[in-house]
Amino acid sequence: MRRNRRLIVAIVVLLLMIGVGYAAIATTLTINGTGYFNQNSWEIVWDNIQITSNVSYVDETTGEPTQGVVNYTDNTHTGIEYVAALLIPGDKFEFTVDMWNKGTVPAYAKVVDRTTQMLVNEIETSEYSRWFDYSIDYTDGKVIKPLNTLMPNERKNVTVTLELKADITNEDLQTLPSTFEGGISILFEQYKRNRKIEKTCTTSGAVSVGSTVTCANEDFYVIAVNENDYTMLAKNRIDLEHDKQSLSGGNIKYSKDAYWWSEGALKDTYTSTYVYDSNSKLYDHLDNYKHFLYLNDLDVDVKLPSLSDLTKSVCEVENDTYTCDTTTYDFINSTSMWLGDYATADNMYVLDSTDGIKTAKHDVTDKYGIRPVITVNKTDVEATE
Repeated sequence: MRRNRRLIVAIVVLLLMIGVGYAAIATTLTINGTGYFNQNSWEIVWDNIQITSNVSYVDETTGEPTQGVVNYTDNTHTGIEYVAALLIPGDKFEFTVDMWNKGTVPAYAKVVDRTTQMLVNEIETSEYSRWFDYSIDYTDGKVIKPLNTLMPNERKNVTVTLELKADITNEDLQTLPSTFEGGISILFEQYKRNRKIEKTCTTSGAVSVGSTVTCANEDFYVIAVNENDYTMLAKNRIDLEHDKQSLSGGNIKYSKDAYWWSEGALKDTYTSTYVYDSNSKLYDHLDNYKHFLYLNDLDVDVKLPSLSDLTKSVCEVENDTYTCDTTTYDFINSTSMWLGDYATADNMYVLDSTDGIKTAKHDVTDKYGIRPVITVNKTDVEATE
């Protein structure tokens, strides 16, 4: 009995030494699906849970060795609960799970609520980062946020990670909470592409190149008047956090590699110099911006401006040298932005606020942002006095 008592004390002391060190995790991930269509199904679930990193520990109640667990909250698979423990700095609990649209109706994330709070001593939400590295996002590194879409039968893999920081300070160890609670709740709604779109673009007076047109509460400049529609450039760059126009729209690299180029030549999948597609780092931001406009009753394609868009009216090219009429159309070079055309194996065309149309390496991060182009039917623009 004496030996057992000493062993128990040693275990208790060990736990105190490495942490006040016992951090329990109880987290719920929830998906809510709302919407109804006749003859269509509406079902969005979590599926295919895979634990990729776990920690063994002794259950304080039973005294038995155990590990972290992940379970669905019920047979609808719309919720997940996981419980684990982190004992030593560097301990990590991690799992992956599919976000799956089992139905036949496209969906978009209307609300993403990240609930992360410490439940001991009324610790502020932001303080958890002193002790933990915690994340719930797509496995490919992209962020779960509003306007993300999930098409019928589409799966998006999500990684959930909680790690007790390996470099946590002794001071922070002394205040390590015994309980951590966090999670994410995603509200999906139906995304019906063919709904009736009301006329939502307005302008003052007759439309011509350089006119300002307001669509879905966003301002655009007309850069080309075509036979049946207008090509329009966003007034401002995209705010990379909220994927809406903003004066403070940030810089971003075009892509992590020259995906359009292989073995000294343009890949066969690209038939022109315009290579912007989902391989670009910019794609998700432009796709989210498209959904933002859609939710405000504007159903249009959204893309990067092309050289051909610019040379229809506001710029011209001679001997591969581009010049833009910035005297008449001063909005063209008001900010530096990526274009959708490649120049060489490693370079994309850009519109520089100082140097005009030029080339830049695809992975430049500190100079160029996203300024979308949309095309709107002439009949969808209403002139006001």
